[in-house]
Amino acid sequence: MTDPAEESGAQLLARLASVLRPQLNDLDPFIFPNHGLFPNEIAEIAGDSGLGKTALLMHIMAKVVLPVEYGGRNGRVYLLLTEHNFDVEKFMWVLNKYLDERTVSTEPIESDVLHTSLQNLTIQRCFDETQFELAIYNLHRVLQESSRYCLLAVDNIGAFYHTPKNQEKGQPLYLKEVLTKLRLVVNQHHVSLVYTKPAYFTLKSVWNIMEMVNYFLKLSEMEDSSMVYEVGYKGQDTIRKCLRKYEFDMNGCIEWK
Repeated sequence: MTDPAEESGAQLLARLASVLRPQLNDLDPFIFPNHGLFPNEIAEIAGDSGLGKTALLMHIMAKVVLPVEYGGRNGRVYLLLTEHNFDVEKFMWVLNKYLDERTVSTEPIESDVLHTSLQNLTIQRCFDETQFELAIYNLHRVLQESSRYCLLAVDNIGAFYHTPKNQEKGQPLYLKEVLTKLRLVVNQHHVSLVYTKPAYFTLKSVWNIMEMVNYFLKLSEMEDSSMVYEVGYKGQDTIRKCLRKYEFDMNGCIEWK
């Protein structure tokens, strides 16, 4: 941890703001069985197309942006969108799903709750690699301006890999460079990060992703067509794993089985 006597003005502001940020521990025991998501932690969601990576990300974000009385944290989420398949209407279905599950004594008008929750989500669309890099650089300013941001999200982190320059580097080095930039933001501002990536975006022994990522959330399809969610997380120098089956409801929301 940085010695307060040696920290810069930006680091001082980030440290003071971190005290006010909503906490995400015990966010969802089905997704983070070790009571996470904690500040400074990074989670990866991987899987083939159509298995629900973005749907799972929506599930996590909904738990953050909803009011506390509806099971949320009333925190803000900053989403870097690189593939533009994020459906706001579908996200509203996810929010409604939680609203239907919760009852409170002084229940506000549901539309007001939806409006407030949606205001807690900021979407930054990136259409090329330059915009993506600038958006990551701009995160420092965004997080300094509001202490209610507690979760960063990227969907998907490998969208701009397919350029001659990046393909020459290879997937491991490209992912390491992007995650290094994001890890600096996460550590300095004491927020959490969740990102998606396709299953084929694999890493070899060139670089150990465990150095930077705390949770590995993998979605896969079994031979019987059932869908399985696997979470691996660090615990006492080992990787612990949990398996759960899931399915989609009629609105595309994930349901655990």
